[in-house]
Amino acid sequence: MWVGLIAVLLASFFFGSVFVPIKKAYAGDGFITQLFVACGAFSVAIIVHAAQGFPGFYPFAMLGGFLWAFANTFSIQIINRLSMGLANLIWNSFSCLSGWATSRFGLFGLTAAIPASVGLNYIGIVILIFGYDLVTVLLVSAYKDSREEKITPRR
Repeated sequence: MWVGLIAVLLASFFFGSVFVPIKKAYAGDGFITQLFVACGAFSVAIIVHAAQGFPGFYPFAMLGGFLWAFANTFSIQIINRLSMGLANLIWNSFSCLSGWATSRFGLFGLTAAIPASVGLNYIGIVILIFGYDLVTVLLVSAYKDSREEKITPRR
């Protein structure tokens, strides 16, 4: 159990901070940034692959990597237009919901994993959606306030 919790904390830190340097430097159109992000992920993947004793090759898993890299190509433009907070909120909420639905209902040929407490499972999803709605409302109202300050003439 502790290994899982530590892994979740490390993943939260690293996935949550992957785009922080982009706020400090000009990222351009995002293609070079995507190249460096993919090279970093590939480097870590090689280390993990070696640590696991070089397990077998699964070509279907490459589809997930391709989709991840393809989506990351657009992440810079999305962050520049929406802000990092809202872009990461949308990205992570979608990732959480799609991962939950894949496991819960057995999508893509997986065996459905019925949780021990179905009620708590659905309460967690409701909290996720409520949190998404709450943060979206707060970010949109803050964005409107900042635009009104720029537009309103000072007297």
